[in-house]
Amino acid sequence: MPIIFDMPAGASVRELKFVGNGACAKVLERAHLRTVGDLIACNLDNVTENGPMKRVWAAIDSCKDDQSWREIRDWFRVGRTAYYAILRVKESEPSPDIPAPFQCSISHDWIQYPVITVPAGQSYERVNIEHWIATAPRDANNCVADPITRIPISAVVANVALKAAIARYRPLEERFLITTD
Repeated sequence: MPIIFDMPAGASVRELKFVGNGACAKVLERAHLRTVGDLIACNLDNVTENGPMKRVWAAIDSCKDDQSWREIRDWFRVGRTAYYAILRVKESEPSPDIPAPFQCSISHDWIQYPVITVPAGQSYERVNIEHWIATAPRDANNCVADPITRIPISAVVANVALKAAIARYRPLEERFLITTD
């Protein structure tokens, strides 16, 4: 039966049970694939010198020269384990749990381009509130009400503070459901 790990993107690869603290973890770290987010972001189709698997094999070569790792005989197995660890994490799904301040009240998804309605003060994803304003019924003054507060919207402005908060939070704390066989 598969086991599901709920891991933040900022978690170390050493926290993945199928990677552990041994040679595979050391190789991934030397290949600059230190976190779950790094594994998700890497492009396995990139076969250039900067590609992830080229970096993994270069890291294996550097580990082979390290005296403390001389006892490992099957470096191909370490490389294969690293490759399957990357694949498994890349196939993971984002956790459905999004912190409320970072979730659009209309779509219930991550806010990427936050805007705030004036004077209601509610934040939404720009595309969603623009669609709301274009399609929602208007009152006698030809105004559209905020979808949450029902206060007439007089303006929509960028929410720079929320965008910065999401940019700091998401790369480290967004969680992924990683399944093992």
